[in-house]
Amino acid sequence: TTDFSGLVTGLSFFLIAAALILAGLVYSFALQRRLSQLGILSAAGLIQGQLFTMFILEHSLVVLPAVLLGIPAGMVFTKLILAGLNSIWASATGGLQILFSVRYQTLLLTGLLSVMLALIIVGWKLRDFLHRPAVELLNGDQTTVLSRGSARRLQIAAGVLMLAAGGLAWYGTRTSSQQAAMMFFTAGACLLAGLAILLYWRLSSVARSSHNPALSLLRLA
Repeated sequence: TTDFSGLVTGLSFFLIAAALILAGLVYSFALQRRLSQLGILSAAGLIQGQLFTMFILEHSLVVLPAVLLGIPAGMVFTKLILAGLNSIWASATGGLQILFSVRYQTLLLTGLLSVMLALIIVGWKLRDFLHRPAVELLNGDQTTVLSRGSARRLQIAAGVLMLAAGGLAWYGTRTSSQQAAMMFFTAGACLLAGLAILLYWRLSSVARSSHNPALSLLRLA
């Protein structure tokens, strides 16, 4: 038999990392639409600490309901996946029945960690903008445009990582099951890193203003 516990744990962490990266990108994109509001509040005399607390409390009203809805939704999704593995995909587990078990202490810890990580992402992105002067924030457009050399290096790095992911995945189909699991795990890491770099290049290289819908939230999704 082959122990895939390490592989499953690693892939779970990759999913968490991907979700945090996406949350940071989406929040950064959304915050750019409110830079003029930040500038007005800053010019009115509110200090950085007050603005930071205001926005953290505001986003807590979004994060808390999202976590409360996400936990039961995740449980339902897990039950559906396990039902599939115990029926139509039974060959993938060798006929072994997988049971669904829940510890409410784990759910509570998961909820608290989810809220904490989400607010850390919000605070991290928010601090990047709060350190800028009010006049700069009032201009509204804070798009970072990469130089040609930096953009080229990002493209090359993303391409190399994606080629490495494809090569490792191909090699994994021609090795033993234990090595294949490791190759699949490493290929997933390379693919995630490559796509993250590619998305960063896309968001940073396209100049946009608050009235330019070139990268709307829908197109980003």
